[in-house]
Amino acid sequence: MARLRDEILDVALERGGPYEFAGGDIANNKLNTDRLHSNRELQSRIVERLGYLALSFKADALIPVPDGGNKWAELIADLIKKPVCYLRKVEATPGLRTYDFATDWFEKVAEKKEKIMIVDDVGNRLTSIKGVMEIPIIAKRAVLVGGIWMRGEQGVTQQVDIRQKWLVEEYIPPMLPENSELWKHAS
Repeated sequence: MARLRDEILDVALERGGPYEFAGGDIANNKLNTDRLHSNRELQSRIVERLGYLALSFKADALIPVPDGGNKWAELIADLIKKPVCYLRKVEATPGLRTYDFATDWFEKVAEKKEKIMIVDDVGNRLTSIKGVMEIPIIAKRAVLVGGIWMRGEQGVTQQVDIRQKWLVEEYIPPMLPENSELWKHAS
């Protein structure tokens, strides 16, 4: 996992900002997982690992957290041949995210499924996951959150009653100090 960690950091860690996370934190760094798509070999390994998680939990549909999870869910769905049910943001303010199905059709597909995997790219305070889990159809059927990186600090993330599996779990503070070893990975 250390190799995967370093590869993700080398491609995705951005220095700059100020960036504002869903939970309201202001940051001088972010993990831009869209950049991982430019490295096909790394993208494939990430998709294969998340696809394995979906299959091991017998997920019969994927629901991505908008917008970061959308492309990842599409790639996983293509690999494991499961449908993707998209959501849309209803409200997005610091510390609060609310969602609904993007269309009635996606809602109907989700209603017919038994086990749903929620796909996210980067977790921090779990504000977005909490918002997704407030949709009754998802709360009833979700068996797992699968994601690339949990960067949130233990004890600060919101409690969400669902199993979570992240490919990398390592705290990255919103404001990295100048002497942080993580900056060697940043662009």
